[in-house]
Amino acid sequence: MPHKEKIQKAKSALTTKQFRRSKRFPFRKRIKFGKETPEHIGYTVNLSRNGIQVESIKLFPPGTPLVFIILDNLSENDDNSEITFLGKVVWAKKGITNRGNMGIEFLTQSVEIENAFERLRGKTRPNIS
Repeated sequence: MPHKEKIQKAKSALTTKQFRRSKRFPFRKRIKFGKETPEHIGYTVNLSRNGIQVESIKLFPPGTPLVFIILDNLSENDDNSEITFLGKVVWAKKGITNRGNMGIEFLTQSVEIENAFERLRGKTRPNIS
């Protein structure tokens, strides 16, 4: 068996939890998103150093770059009511109801999001599921 096939077989044997690059923390905020104009509404589910999970009725296919705006303050001391960033859909899964989830990888970093991640990392236990 060629080397690449062995690696792919090993990766597919790992669970999602084992294959993740960074830990996730619960993070529930209102969010708007879209290809050029953020026109769809959803909620964040969790936050990691590399991205977020978004729950929404509108799902985009993997590989789609999107613009996001987090509408809620990230902390009690945060004066910014909106945080804008770019992300790319890594995976999308339709749920049983009319909602689904998307895994989003950050394409741009925000100091506010990084600070929120560090606060969560210090306060809460990681969301392993």
